[in-house]
Amino acid sequence: LLAQFRPGYLAPVRQALTQPMLMGGAPRPYAILNGTLAAVIAFVLLAVPSVLAGAYAGLEQVDRRVIDAARAVGMTEWQILIKVEVPLGLPLLIGGLRSATLQVVATVTVAAYIGLGGLGLPIFAGLPLRRFDWMLGAAILVMLLALVLDGLFALLQRVVVPRGVAGGRVSDVRSSPTRRRAVMGVPIVNEKEEHV
Repeated sequence: LLAQFRPGYLAPVRQALTQPMLMGGAPRPYAILNGTLAAVIAFVLLAVPSVLAGAYAGLEQVDRRVIDAARAVGMTEWQILIKVEVPLGLPLLIGGLRSATLQVVATVTVAAYIGLGGLGLPIFAGLPLRRFDWMLGAAILVMLLALVLDGLFALLQRVVVPRGVAGGRVSDVRSSPTRRRAVMGVPIVNEKEEHV
């Protein structure tokens, strides 16, 4: 039985599996994903974790008492998600989109390295020519684009805060405290005993 596992025993099997690929019979992964499609897939994969983190944080930060109150008035789970959790968690979801956008804008300049153009083209074209003014100009434009997009998403984050939720804090509607504070060492006197 051990004599069957000589070094050249599996050579015909290996040749049968690899020859069609070498002759172009099977699709090559690098031929399918070249150019623009590969770059778009890479940038989408780069953005997905930030968006998912923002969505998770947005839905997780919703107060459970609010969800219980929505259930108490008879809302279904989908209604709770659409009418309660998403509107209250939308600012953090927009924050995830904001982070993903900045990561993609900062990274998309690398797409010029594979010949896709964009603002990275002057950076990669100026590098071998030692044209630092081209590289600096493109870097400044990328920075300005990132700052403008960050500002727009920050503004959008403020706009999507639901009416009635002021900065995450609800103001106390009571004008005065309902109980008196007890101070250490000072006896608590009942109001009825004071007037007698």
